[in-house]
Amino acid sequence: NGLLWPSASLLSHYGNPSHSTFTNAERVAGVAVVICERLRLVPDPICSQVVELFKHDVITAWIGSVLRPDEACGLLLGSTCGRWDIYSDWNISLPATPKPPVLPPKPPHPGAPQLRLLFLTDIHWDREYIPGSSAQCKEPLCCRAGSGWPGRGRRGAGQWGDYSKCDLPLRTVHSLLKQLGGQGALDAVYWTGDIPAHNIWHQSRDDQLTALTTITGLLRQYLGKLHVYPAVGNHESTPVNSFPPPFIHGNQSSTWLYSAMSEAWAHWLPPSALHTLRMAGFYTVSVRQGLRLVSLNMNFCSRENFWLLINSTDPAGQLQWLVTVLQQAESQREKVHIIGHIPPGLCLRSWSWNYYRIVNRYTGPRLPLTDPSTTAHCPTPIHSTPHPPTHTMMVSALIGNASQLFIPSFISNRNSSRLYRSSQVVFIKTALPWLNSITVT
Repeated sequence: NGLLWPSASLLSHYGNPSHSTFTNAERVAGVAVVICERLRLVPDPICSQVVELFKHDVITAWIGSVLRPDEACGLLLGSTCGRWDIYSDWNISLPATPKPPVLPPKPPHPGAPQLRLLFLTDIHWDREYIPGSSAQCKEPLCCRAGSGWPGRGRRGAGQWGDYSKCDLPLRTVHSLLKQLGGQGALDAVYWTGDIPAHNIWHQSRDDQLTALTTITGLLRQYLGKLHVYPAVGNHESTPVNSFPPPFIHGNQSSTWLYSAMSEAWAHWLPPSALHTLRMAGFYTVSVRQGLRLVSLNMNFCSRENFWLLINSTDPAGQLQWLVTVLQQAESQREKVHIIGHIPPGLCLRSWSWNYYRIVNRYTGPRLPLTDPSTTAHCPTPIHSTPHPPTHTMMVSALIGNASQLFIPSFISNRNSSRLYRSSQVVFIKTALPWLNSITVT
């Protein structure tokens, strides 16, 4: 009742003829603010800022959806109110070409060529990070201007970061990349997104583009001519998780983001990759002879991407495109790495089912997998992306050791860098964010 009375009061206020100047969007936004405040989801000022930032896109997506009243109730209040299952089943078409016989795996011979792959993710640079500020504030993100200062007996934010509700200062990113640049000869970098900070209630497109160009510039500065292969994270856009499919045009489209990415990353990617990146945030590229990389835009499978309320069937045709890429790789006897920000097992049900169906078509038998932070003599299972129990995914053995470095960022969601050594015959798989290895037979 404590929640319903203010909401009803507010609805009455906005529905009063004397307040006819209020638009429907303003009425919905007003109710959302009160609900947010009454549930104490975040401090009151942030409720207003979040609703103001999200309202236009969310309402547009909602209007474009086909929700019935019971589905809307289920969406808002859960399964006790109504059934919400607009993500109906759909299938990706696979080619009629039969899968080639799977050959027994052959371990690389001693002295076989190796790849040194640097894996970067979740940098989350906070432009407002202030050393000494409170690391335990009331807002969702601390260690920054507005967080206040720690009381007696409480520690403040460190010079380089903090294992609390905090993101990274730029000095830490400089230090991290400088150290990684001195690791020796690297062959490639896989960079799986989430560049901006977690202040999602107070972000503009200019803020997101500044983060993109700044961190991209530092990667070029410290890693030199090394090729970096990025993937799009859910925090790259504003509002967060807002990634409309390509049929959304105009100011609400993601053209502003994908165009900036294609410009910033043009020195790393060929024109063919930049074309699909500019269109929908995914691409494929040949890393070296016999090895192909696919970077997927996993926001098109995300449960948090409210634009999928309109249509969640293979957004941007990404999975059908993936089939084409893998079929060509199979014909050319290439091996494939697939990178992305959100693990497939956390995606919408139908998207995940179709993804694993594609992967199973183009992969061989399951192989052992070792934790890259251990030695080859003491293997430890690494976390695998969840997938349906009837689907057997091939994941390959990692050869050699790997250095691992975790940098403090936003409680347990630490950003990380890992340096992998793998032979050109056997590859790796990691998760959250994930890198999937496919041996196309």
